[in-house]
Amino acid sequence: MAEALSLASSLVALAGFAFQTSKSLYQVIESFKTTKRTVRELRYELDSLTQALATLQQAAANNEDQLVALKLPLLRCGKICKEFEEVINSCISHSHGQRASFRDWAKLQYMGGDIENIRITLAGYKATINIALGGATFRQANVTANVLDEYRQMIAEATSDLQDHLQGINERVESLEQKGPVQDSDADLSVIMEEKESTEQCLAICSQVSRFIEAAQKRLPRGSHTDRTLSLESAWNKASDLTGKARTNVFEDVTSSDDSHQLVVSTIGDLISARHIITGARSMQWLGQMSDDTLQQLSRSQKNISREQEDLGV
Repeated sequence: MAEALSLASSLVALAGFAFQTSKSLYQVIESFKTTKRTVRELRYELDSLTQALATLQQAAANNEDQLVALKLPLLRCGKICKEFEEVINSCISHSHGQRASFRDWAKLQYMGGDIENIRITLAGYKATINIALGGATFRQANVTANVLDEYRQMIAEATSDLQDHLQGINERVESLEQKGPVQDSDADLSVIMEEKESTEQCLAICSQVSRFIEAAQKRLPRGSHTDRTLSLESAWNKASDLTGKARTNVFEDVTSSDDSHQLVVSTIGDLISARHIITGARSMQWLGQMSDDTLQQLSRSQKNISREQEDLGV
């Protein structure tokens, strides 16, 4: 699939590619049931990455212009997951397919790095995706000053990590160039140069969203929160995980009666985890993400429908 994709591909296609390859790599690593810390942390990172990519897939179709800068990072993210899975499978074949007894995790190498390097690289892509999604959301929905502050901190941390990653790439390039013209080194150099360009693009995305937030904060008077923005911030903080995972709002065991309207939505780009959401007969239910404007329009439409039904005696 990677061979058929390029920067000319649509954002939706590239997001789908990255999602499928990250999910596949997660499943391969999960199948080993290892307790090694580095492997566990990579598995957790992949789980978080797939959540961010799932959110991006939903947003990509209607926000491609605002998220188009993610194309190269998505392509690289997908390639890394696909190629690292191939590295793992190759090691399995050398271990005579004994998946349960596979103990050579420390020997796994990709692009000159080990499993921890892979995890850090994927964490950078996950952070960039979440930051880009936040930037797109801020252009469509009102958020509080506190939310903007949290994103500024997220961007600062991601930028620092990406700069460290870029420095490591530059050192790797210098090392390969010093080896002289070797066929394998040429192939490695091509991959590393693509990763360098992708990392620079991630840094550019962080910088762009950071500038937007700075401008938004100047226009947003502190302390002038409406009830709606307060409720959004409450939902945000309730399910917030500031350790680097994608934010998730959790709704469980929510029940509505017959002839009711039930909404479980996010207007600020958060993930939603909904379980045991039950609604009665002749009811309407909305689950997922939508912009604030869409939510307001939906509310107005439902009021109009209710009035029409009352006039008709329904």
